[in-house]
Amino acid sequence: MLYFFLGFFFGSSYLLALYLSSKSEFNQQLVKIERTVREKNILLKFLHSLFDGIDQEISTTKIYQRIVYGSRVTTRGMSVCFFKYDSATQELVACEREGVFPFLKTRVANGISQTDMLKLLKKGERFFMGEGYIGQCAQTLTPYILSSDDIKTLVKNTELKLKIKHLLLCPVVFKKEFFGIIAVANSMHPNGFSEETCTFLKAVCEQAGIVLNNIRQIEQLLEKNKIEFDLNLAHHIQRYLLPKVEYMRILGLEFCITYRSSQKIGGDLYDVIPWNDHKTVVIIGDVTGKGVAAALIMSTCLAHLKHFTDKNKNSADVLKDINKILYGILPEYMFITMIYAIIDTENNTVELSRAGHEYPFVIHDGNIKKIESAGMALGLMPSDIFNLSIENVKIPFEKNDVLTFYTDGITEARNAQNVEYSSENLVKSLLFHSNKPINDINACVIKDVQTFTQTNQFEDDLTLISIRRTS
Repeated sequence: MLYFFLGFFFGSSYLLALYLSSKSEFNQQLVKIERTVREKNILLKFLHSLFDGIDQEISTTKIYQRIVYGSRVTTRGMSVCFFKYDSATQELVACEREGVFPFLKTRVANGISQTDMLKLLKKGERFFMGEGYIGQCAQTLTPYILSSDDIKTLVKNTELKLKIKHLLLCPVVFKKEFFGIIAVANSMHPNGFSEETCTFLKAVCEQAGIVLNNIRQIEQLLEKNKIEFDLNLAHHIQRYLLPKVEYMRILGLEFCITYRSSQKIGGDLYDVIPWNDHKTVVIIGDVTGKGVAAALIMSTCLAHLKHFTDKNKNSADVLKDINKILYGILPEYMFITMIYAIIDTENNTVELSRAGHEYPFVIHDGNIKKIESAGMALGLMPSDIFNLSIENVKIPFEKNDVLTFYTDGITEARNAQNVEYSSENLVKSLLFHSNKPINDINACVIKDVQTFTQTNQFEDDLTLISIRRTS
């Protein structure tokens, strides 16, 4: 009977112990599940906060702050720092932090004051790719979970009170775009960071990568729209500076002006300026290159040309004055070709000077002649050299004669075989269409160029000015 009671007692005790152990384990699992649910809820709230940030159009800095805050709450870390990747210097720069994030590589002198220490901590650290664990994480794009045993050789300033017991690192990446590293120091849990915590941080970093990528795309789109707005504005200003009409009649002359810019703003310049009751100035030029830089030079040139036209100078002197201004202020890779012509209907002449521009043509009695004159491009040489090269020529210009100026956007237009349209083809086209109305001459020449190149899109700016003497 004694053995029976002893057996019953020990058996009952064993079963009770199993029950208590199972209940304890169950309670632990329940606590773990509750903690996991709580952390998932925190993570979800954080993610909503991130995406709300985009909708509210808050700054990138505020987004960084939310990422860092969310990382600290999710991992239960004591301090967090976001090391932003600077693609220009290929460095990882501490930009936002929660808590007092310890140094990872900085050596600090003994006896440093607390104020100076806080200044250093606020400034943060920088890492190159591959440097220290921050740089290694960036290089491998692999999360790291480190304990004090792993990092004791990393923290060189061991005299500091700010010790690192645990370190969790995770890259912020979206597809192939790398944005930085989230570093969490010292877990509130005595056993440090777990794989589960690392998984939560990876989720944070993945969503942060999506948000930062969206912000970058929005910023690029805004910048593109701003540039597009500026270009449109510059386009309208440039069109205001250039004559707006394609056809005009002045002092016994018929003009047709055709201008095509390869971009929104171009580098070709032209103008027609009535001088007095029998003289008209015609200007055509081409600034090397295209786009904003060429357009700025073009507008500057036009402004000076209007000024010098009022001085009643001859063609060569005007170009000499323009070169004096431009030489030394133009970048080395830029120059301007130009023709400055004065049509005199009283004396039936055209006086012109050419600064390296394409030779103009005059058609008289069914024959076409190239008007040749010496001269180098503007802005290349100082006055003492340029002035010796420039030449002033004068030719007859009688009733029914046709005078043509153009830029190299016409003669250098290329077809699919990379063959240029050339001045020879231009001469043929001008002769063939010379008896047509002046505006039809230009239209037919442009059509011939398009037929040759098999395209309506020109690679360079194009200007064609045809002038017929009507009386």
